[in-house]
Amino acid sequence: MFTANAGRSPVEREFLERVALGRSVRWCLYGSMVALAAAQATAHLFQSGPRYVPGRWPESRPADVPFFSANDRSRWCAVWSLTERGTHQIDEIINRPGWDTIDKVRLGDHFYSSKPPFVAVIAATVYRGVRAGLGYDLDRTPHQAAHAVLWVLNVLPWIAALVVLARLVDRHGQSDFSRLTTLMAASFATFVTPFLQTLNNHTPAVCCLIFSFAAVLWAQRAPDQWRPFALAGFWSATCACFELPAAVWGLTSCLLCLRANVRSTLLLFVPAALPSLALFLTTNSEVTGSWLPAYASFGYAENNPYHYVVGGVPSYWLNPSAIDRGESSGWWYLFHCVLGHHGIFSLSPLFLVTLAGWLWWPRSEPPATRLIQGLGLGLTVWVLAFYLMQTSSWNYGGVSCCLRWALWLLPLWLLGLLAPLDRWGSGAALRWLTAALLGLSFYSASIPRDNPWQLPWLQISWEHWFPRPNNGSSPKLQSSWMARLPRWPEGANSLVLGYAAELPSGGSEEFTLTFPRPEAESRPTVLVTGAAPGLAGRWLERETALEVDLSTLTDPQESKKSGNPGAAMASATGSAGETEKGPTPAGLFLLGLPWVAQTPAPQYRWGSTRYLKTPLQGDAIACRLLSASVLLPAQGGRGQVRSRRVVWWADELPWGALQIEDTLTDAVDNAILSRRRYRLVSHSPPLIAIPNPPADGPPDQ
Repeated sequence: MFTANAGRSPVEREFLERVALGRSVRWCLYGSMVALAAAQATAHLFQSGPRYVPGRWPESRPADVPFFSANDRSRWCAVWSLTERGTHQIDEIINRPGWDTIDKVRLGDHFYSSKPPFVAVIAATVYRGVRAGLGYDLDRTPHQAAHAVLWVLNVLPWIAALVVLARLVDRHGQSDFSRLTTLMAASFATFVTPFLQTLNNHTPAVCCLIFSFAAVLWAQRAPDQWRPFALAGFWSATCACFELPAAVWGLTSCLLCLRANVRSTLLLFVPAALPSLALFLTTNSEVTGSWLPAYASFGYAENNPYHYVVGGVPSYWLNPSAIDRGESSGWWYLFHCVLGHHGIFSLSPLFLVTLAGWLWWPRSEPPATRLIQGLGLGLTVWVLAFYLMQTSSWNYGGVSCCLRWALWLLPLWLLGLLAPLDRWGSGAALRWLTAALLGLSFYSASIPRDNPWQLPWLQISWEHWFPRPNNGSSPKLQSSWMARLPRWPEGANSLVLGYAAELPSGGSEEFTLTFPRPEAESRPTVLVTGAAPGLAGRWLERETALEVDLSTLTDPQESKKSGNPGAAMASATGSAGETEKGPTPAGLFLLGLPWVAQTPAPQYRWGSTRYLKTPLQGDAIACRLLSASVLLPAQGGRGQVRSRRVVWWADELPWGALQIEDTLTDAVDNAILSRRRYRLVSHSPPLIAIPNPPADGPPDQ
C-alpha cells in the first residue's frame, strides 16, 4: 500500500495533522482553482484569434481565420478535407486565403498534412457533431466552429485532468502547502494554458498522461480490481498516439501493471490499448501507405515527401529558415533545452524545485513518491536523449513559446513538486522562494496567452543580449525601388515592359517602361508611358511620357568595394533633381513613394524569397522582396496613413521587377485603404532567364 505519511516520524505526522486543513476545506480550494482555470481557459478560447502589434504587422491584412500558425493550419486543412471531401488530401483547401501551410508533404500527385492524421480524424469527428448540433462550419463561421471544436478537444479534457490531478495531489502530498502550490501551478502557471486555444497534439497528450498515471497508481494500490488496468491501457496508448515519444510511457505503464497483476494486464490492459493503436496505424496507412507517419522520413536525403518542387515552387523544407534548421551543436542544443532560451527550468523556474527533489532523493520516501520521482527523472532524461539523437531536427519544435515536444511530461514535473515541498516547505524563506518561482513561471506562461506559436520571451531577450554576428556586413539598403539597370539581351536595342493593375471598379490601369540600350558614354534612361499614378504620382497624364535619367543607378559591385552597400543607389530625390518645392517628377519616379518634406528619404530593404506566377511562363519564378514605406501626415480630417511599396524582384531575368505593389494603410490598425498591384504582363524581347546571373543581383541576406 502507498500511504501519504509512510516513512515519517511520529513527531512529523503529529505536526502535519495539527496544522493541516480539513479535507472539505482543501477540496473547496481545489474546486475554486479548477473552476477559475476552466473559466479563464474558456474565456481566452472564445476570444482568441491572431493578433498583431505594429512592430510585427504582416505585409498585407491577413485573412480572417482562427488559425495561429502553419502547424495548426496544417491540422485544420486535414479536418476540413476529411469532413467536406472525405479525403486526407488537402490540395483544394490550401488554395484558400489564410489556409496554406508549410507543414505539408507531397505523396504521389497530392498534398497531405505532414502531421500524423490521428488528431485530425478525432477533430473531424467532433467537428461533424458541432456542425450538426450547432450549425457552425469552417466555411461560413470558422471562428465559432473552431472554438467549439477546441472547447471539446482541449478545454473539457483539461478540466477533467485537473480534477484527477487534484485527487493525486491530495493523496500523495503530505502538506497543504505542497498540495495547493502544485495544483495552483497546474491551473495557472504552465504552458498548457496558451495551447488550449489551438489545435495541437500536446494538450491532449498531457491530459492522457494524467489519466493513465492515475490509473497506474490505482493498479498498484488495488491489483485485484479490473478497472485501473483497463483505464491504464487505454489512456497510456492514447497518450503515445498523440505524442510519439510517449511510446516509452506506454511500455513503462505496461511493465508497472504487469508487476501488479500479470493476468489483469494481459486480459484488460492490452485489449484496452488496441483501439487507439489501431486508429493511429490505420490512418497513417491511409495517408502514407505505411504504418509510419510522414514524420519518419523527415531529414532523409532520398524519398523524402517534405522535399518537392511543384509549379516552380520548391518546398519550404528544402531551405528552411534558421529557426527550423536549429542548432549545429548538440551540447548547445541541450543547454537551451534545459536552462537556455527554451529551457524547461528557465521558462518555468518552479520546476527547479522538482529538479532539486530528483537530485536529493531520501530512501525513506514512500513507494508512491519514489515512483513519481523516478518516472519523472527517467522519462525526462529519455526524452531529452531521444531528441538529441535526432541530429536533423535540433530546432526546439520551430516557432513555439516553449519546448513543446516535452510538454507531455508536465504532469510528472508537477507531481515531482510534492516531495521537495513537503520536506522543505516548513521554512518561511523557502516558502517565499517557492512563491517567487511560481510567480516567474506564471509570468512566462502568461506572455503567450494570445498565441502559443511565438518565440519564448527568453529567446527574444537572448537575441537582444547576444545578437548573432553579421560577418561585418551592413544592412542591405537602397533609396530607389529599381534594384539595378536592365541587362539587354544580345542583339536587342531596347527592352519594352508592360505592366497592368486591375481596378476595383473594373478595367485596368497600364503603363510601359522602355529601356533603350545606351550608346557609348551616353547616360542610361527609361521612358515611362501610360497613366501609372502609383509610380510617378498623379501628375502623369495619359498619352504623355516621362524620360528618367538612370545614371544614378550605379554598379552595385562598385558600392560593395567602397564598403557602403547603401550607396548602390544614389539618393533618388537628390540625384534625379530636386526643386524648392520637392523632388522633380523623375525623382518621384525613382523614389516610388510620396515625398514628405523634412523627413529622411525612405530606404528600401531586401526581404525574404517568394514565388510568383506570371502570365509570361507556366512555372512560378523565385523573387526577392524589396520594400520601403513612408508615414504621411494627417490632413483634411484624415489620420496618419502609411504608404508602402513592395517590389517582387527576380534577378535571373534581364529586368526583374515582376510585380510592383503600392498600398495605403491606416497607421493605427493597418487596415488597407487602397492598393494597386502592377504585374508584368508583356516583355519585348520575349522573357528569357539568364542561366548565370551576374553578381550584381539582389544581395543575399
